[in-house]
Amino acid sequence: MLNVEELKKEILNIDWDEFNGPEGYESNRVADSLILLAEIKDAQKANDIGNKVTYAIGNDHAGVYYPAVLSALDFIIILEKNSDDNNVRKICCGAILNNLYYFEPELGSYNGCTSSELKSFVVDKLQSYSDE
Repeated sequence: MLNVEELKKEILNIDWDEFNGPEGYESNRVADSLILLAEIKDAQKANDIGNKVTYAIGNDHAGVYYPAVLSALDFIIILEKNSDDNNVRKICCGAILNNLYYFEPELGSYNGCTSSELKSFVVDKLQSYSDE
């Protein structure tokens, strides 16, 4: 069974500033949004929390994700795979992962990888969440 408290500690231990992505990236929003996702139980809040996560690690309107996905995706996948006891969280995570599969990378000033490397990383991780 998923230990949400341990996962939250891991999320808080990531240096989200290291993913100094594009102008719209605000590193301080990533951990908070992932923790909200880990704690979600209320279906009424799923859309709002899903949007918070997506906007912390990308931009839904632009259809892009930021380098923070390099760490954030693993947490979202863990939450999705270990949420058989929390259908709200499972569905919310699945929707986020499906959307991100179809987005494109936006690196900004991040130089830890190329745009094509980031795209390949995301596509490989999220293939099973695509509609294809």
